[in-house]
Amino acid sequence: MKLNSKLNTKPYMIIYTNISLSLTTEFFSTDLDPALLKDLQQYHSDCFDKMCMKLATRRWGRYDFERIGALYDLDKDRVAYLRNTFNGDGQSPAKCFIDLLTSKYPRLTIRDFCEKLVKIKRRDISDLLKSCYG
Repeated sequence: MKLNSKLNTKPYMIIYTNISLSLTTEFFSTDLDPALLKDLQQYHSDCFDKMCMKLATRRWGRYDFERIGALYDLDKDRVAYLRNTFNGDGQSPAKCFIDLLTSKYPRLTIRDFCEKLVKIKRRDISDLLKSCYG
């Protein structure tokens, strides 16, 4: 009798442990998106620099970072200030814009930002960001 009780308890524990671990892993991988825009400069600085260079492109009378700012309802005067006060001190207006955006939206994910990039027809920047995290 003693031998049978040991055999019955061990498989149950192993199965229970495997189920709980797989459910936990599945929950975190689907519901949480850890790639935040504010972390891009720290972990992928080359990708961040390329993105900022591309966002500082002027098309149809406005910079791309201005178009993104309008989609996120950022204060137009602040965004215009960034554009007009660029004095060549090494800090690009697009980098300052990203700082402004991530201070207002600290949990902004790369995925959400890429959706806005596609809306302003900058799929190339979206693809660049996806390749950094792909």
